[in-house]
Formats: sequence, C-alpha cells, structure tokens
Amino acid sequence: MKAEGQEHRAKGRGQKVRRLEPWWENEGVKGLLSRPHGDKVHVYLWGLLWAFSMAIAPIAVAQQAWDFYYRLGLQQLRSGDPRGAIESLTSAIRKGPAPGPRRPTAGGQLVNFFPYLYLARAYLALQDCDQARRMIETSVQMGEVPKDHPDYTLQFVPTQQSIQKA
Repeated sequence: MKAEGQEHRAKGRGQKVRRLEPWWENEGVKGLLSRPHGDKVHVYLWGLLWAFSMAIAPIAVAQQAWDFYYRLGLQQLRSGDPRGAIESLTSAIRKGPAPGPRRPTAGGQLVNFFPYLYLARAYLALQDCDQARRMIETSVQMGEVPKDHPDYTLQFVPTQQSIQKA
C-alpha cells in the first residue's frame, strides 16, 4: 500500500496522480490510536457519546409530537382501554394544533385530528354520558368534523346518536 500523498504515474497517460487514503488510515490517526494512551482515547470518546445520548434521551421522550399521543389514544380506544385513550387524547389536544381535518404532523403527514369525537366515544365506553355529551358539543362548536367529511357520517353521527339514546 502506498503512503498517503505518494505520487505514481497513471497508466499510459504520463500524468502524476496523488492517491488519498481514508482518514482512518492516516498516520496521525493510526499513531494516536496505537500509542499507549490510544485505549484511553477510545474510552473517552465512547464515554462522551454515551453521556450525550443519555442527556438527550429524556428530551426526546418528553417532547413527543401530538400525533404520537393521538394515534396512541385511537389504538387504546380500539383495544378496549378508554381510560388510557382519554389520557392520550387529552395530551394530544394540549400539544397539538386546532382540531380538524388534514392537520400536518412533524413528519409532514396530514392527519384527520378529531380528538373530541374520540373522547366522546371513550366516555361513552365508560358510560359517562354527560361527559360524552360535552365532548360532542365541543366538537360541534369547534367545527371539528366538517359535514362533508366522510368521518361525519361514519363516526360522528353514530356517536351522537348513541349518546342521545343513552
């Protein structure tokens, strides 16, 4: 293997070409890591990386996007955990945009954000009709689900009728 920067002639052209080696093959890096303190450098660098990752881990958990809580709430509602759904959907309302169709997420997706509708369904599952009624009224006041949206007839109207029957 030729040393870094060693020149050689390109075949048939007579031109000088300088060969560059990867940084990890650089004599300075090799020398640093092969010296007696090389292991200490490794330990120090890995320690810094670990400390940095531990420092930012709580931030990543604490700053979950609103759509995470919204999707979690919908999943909890589907799986029969209305209390968990209420908690997650309430967090989504606190952290998210105004409810409505096609709300952008941090990842650039558009999500139909109807938390009050699903809160009404969660309260209905707990047989708390008064709170379910309040959530439907809030949804209506906010214009959360437009009447021309497919979820209006598929989800909103049946939920509203179930509350009225209860």
